[in-house]
Amino acid sequence: MNFLNAIRISTKLPALVATLCLAASASVALLGYADLHRNILQSQRETLELLATERISALDTWLKKVGDDVIQLGNDPTTVTAVSAFRSSHNLMIDNAGLQAAYITNNPHPVGEKDQLDQAPESLPYHFQHGSFHPYFRQIRDVKGYQDIFLFNLDGDLLYSVSKGPDFATNFETGPFRDSGLATVFRAARDGKAGELHFADFTTYAPSEGVPASFLSTLVVDTQGSVIGVVAAQVPTDRIN
Repeated sequence: MNFLNAIRISTKLPALVATLCLAASASVALLGYADLHRNILQSQRETLELLATERISALDTWLKKVGDDVIQLGNDPTTVTAVSAFRSSHNLMIDNAGLQAAYITNNPHPVGEKDQLDQAPESLPYHFQHGSFHPYFRQIRDVKGYQDIFLFNLDGDLLYSVSKGPDFATNFETGPFRDSGLATVFRAARDGKAGELHFADFTTYAPSEGVPASFLSTLVVDTQGSVIGVVAAQVPTDRIN
């Protein structure tokens, strides 16, 4: 204290002024940094909100397009012909177990590539029909980016699928996948009206190794106006991502 008292006022005053200037500068700098930080956060928030809005709009547009595609698939003459043909040949000299054996168990292609078999070798009506329709539906699946395409009869039998997973040739009313999202959209379409689109939100789907998937479906109506089946498509999560 005596040391400070010994310092002349002419020396103390500039030091005090310098200290006050430094303190003021530090305060201004801190306030400026806080303001800059707040502005950056606000800018980032606005950018993320804009991006989220754009992504939501893009997702809505894409899902509407997928829905329109599924409705169109239900009205496709090839789909109508395929469902009618598979209905006629189902259980004709071959049943669900025989179909699974022909296109899954005895399929020479590895898991994940079972769709590469166009036609099983036995001379049965179903196999001839499969050889005719399978390349067409496989191309649609690939072009549209679906995980799979499914054709049902009104009893819930999965008459046809492109990918030939464990769900192929099972019954979605009584079989192991009766509580799945695909079963939900099958029943909704079957009990609905022609031209209606039905959607099941993303949930895990066991035949796809538990990967989440959503499904869309619609009725298939023949040229006489009779309801003959249901067509559905599986939309994988990577399309949403």
